[in-house]
Amino acid sequence: MIGIFQIIALRLVGLACELSIPEKPRSNYRETTPNEAEVMPVPEAVDILAYAYYFIGIHKGTYYRWRIFQDHLNAPFSSVGDCRIVTEEKIKKAILCAVGYMMLRSRFNTHMYEENRFYTHFGTDYRYLFNIPLLLMFYLNTEMIALLGTAVCTESGFGLYPVKCAPLPGSGPSTHYSVINLITKTPDAASEQEYNVQMLNSFEIEKLILGPKMKDTMRGWDMSIRYWYWAYAYRKFIKANKQVRQVLVESAFSFMLWTLWCGPSIPQIIISTTLWVIIHLESEYSALYDTEGSMKLPWDIGFSIMRMFCLLYLTPCFVVDDTGVVLRYYNSIYWMFHIILFVLMFIAVIIFKSRGD
Repeated sequence: MIGIFQIIALRLVGLACELSIPEKPRSNYRETTPNEAEVMPVPEAVDILAYAYYFIGIHKGTYYRWRIFQDHLNAPFSSVGDCRIVTEEKIKKAILCAVGYMMLRSRFNTHMYEENRFYTHFGTDYRYLFNIPLLLMFYLNTEMIALLGTAVCTESGFGLYPVKCAPLPGSGPSTHYSVINLITKTPDAASEQEYNVQMLNSFEIEKLILGPKMKDTMRGWDMSIRYWYWAYAYRKFIKANKQVRQVLVESAFSFMLWTLWCGPSIPQIIISTTLWVIIHLESEYSALYDTEGSMKLPWDIGFSIMRMFCLLYLTPCFVVDDTGVVLRYYNSIYWMFHIILFVLMFIAVIIFKSRGD
C-alpha cells in the first residue's frame, strides 16, 4: 500500500506546483483564454480526487501531470490511435517477464543471503556473482509490474499523444503543442497523425543495458518519477536558490530526497551514497580525460563495466530488506567495491593536484 500512497502524494504535490508556478506560454495550445497557458484554473475537489486516484490499483500506477489528465478528458485520441495492439504487446511482454522471473526464482532465492552455508561453503567470488540472477529477477519483476500498470492506461487511450509532440514520461508533450489544438478541432487531421504511448514508459531499455554511465542508467529507470524530482525538487527549488550553486550539493540534495522517498533505511542509504559517488567519479574522470574523442569507445566500455559492477554490488540492497543480512553480506565480501571507489577518488585527487601544480 505504501507505493499507492507515495504516487498519490507525488500527484498532489505536483498539482500544487503546477497551479502555483506559472509556466511559459504555449501558443495555440488550447482554444481558451489568452492566459490559460500561464495560469491554470483551480480544479474542484472532485477533480483533484479523480486525478489522484486515476488508474491506481495495480501496484502504484504511474505519475503524470495534471495537464495530461486534462488532455485525456478534453482531447482524447483513443478513437484514432490503435490502443488494443499496444495493450496486447505490453501484456505479452509482461507474461515473458513473469515466465523468466519464475524460472530464475526456481533456482535462485534471496533466502540464500540468510543461510550460513552461503558464507562458509562458497567463496567471495561466488557470493558476488550470485547477484547476477538476483539483479535480473529484480528487473523482470519491476518491469512486469510497470507493464501491467500501464497496460490499463493504454487500453483506455490514456497517455496517447501524436509523435510530433515528442511526449516525455510523466511530462507529456514537449514540442509542437499546436498539433493537439489542431487535432481537437479537426477530426480529419487526427487520423493523419502517428501516435505513441511514450509518456507512459517507465524504463528505457537501451540506457539500462548499455549505459554506458551510471547517470544514463538512472535516467532510464522509473522515468516518470525522475521527471517529478527534476521538475519540482531540482529545478524549482535548487535552481531558484542563488546561494546553492555547487553541483555536489545539488545532487546530494536530490539523492537525499530520493532516500527519504524510498525510506531512510541502511540499505537505501548504501544505494544512494554509492550511486552519488560513482556518478561524480564518472564526471570527474570525464573532466580529467578526453572521453568523447578518439578514446570514447574504450572509456565507454570502462564506464559500462564499472556500472555493472556497481549494480551487482548493490543487488542485496535492492532485494533484501533486512539490514543485518545486508551488512553481513558486505562484510563477507569486504566492502570491496567501496574500497575501489575510495581508491579511484584518491587517484582523481592526486591527478587534479598534479595538474594544478
